[in-house]
Amino acid sequence: MKNLILTLMIAASFQAVTAQADDCKPGRVFNTCVDQTTLYEQGLARAKAAQKPLVVLFGFESCGWCQSLHKIFSDPQFTAGKDFEFVQIAAYDKGEKLPSGIAVLLGVLDAAGQDRKSVQGFPFLEVIRPSTAEAGQKLEAFPKDTGLLEENTMNEAGKVTKAGHSRAKVEEFLYEARRSLGY
Repeated sequence: MKNLILTLMIAASFQAVTAQADDCKPGRVFNTCVDQTTLYEQGLARAKAAQKPLVVLFGFESCGWCQSLHKIFSDPQFTAGKDFEFVQIAAYDKGEKLPSGIAVLLGVLDAAGQDRKSVQGFPFLEVIRPSTAEAGQKLEAFPKDTGLLEENTMNEAGKVTKAGHSRAKVEEFLYEARRSLGY
């Protein structure tokens, strides 16, 4: 009986480690194996060093719209990409709120003096002036409801046949944010 219990415990531990390893595989948009605060701080440091605005994409791995924006941001032909630094912050993992991701989101909203109710869903974008991300200083940030960046193709029956974000609308928003932040 002891051997059976020990075997079951080892098998359960292996399953948990394997599930976590799957979450940490390269190719995922949202790295939930790292504290999201650390990812955010690293993004701020990169943006500050490069003297570029930081685009923060809040979302989660199973969000198709989050994947759509990431696909645009990571495309080498996305010309706006050279003028910004990017970081993806996971707000959820496996259907559960990810505390460190939610903390980053709420921290950004609060530091920028933005209403927490302005986040109507995910993905949610903030473009941040990293030099204003010092403790006690009001964060200069430019939020965006990404629903306004969508471009859907409909058939004659009015059904969506292709859903995604408009590259042109995304670029227009990013450059508007950049100008607003004084770049």
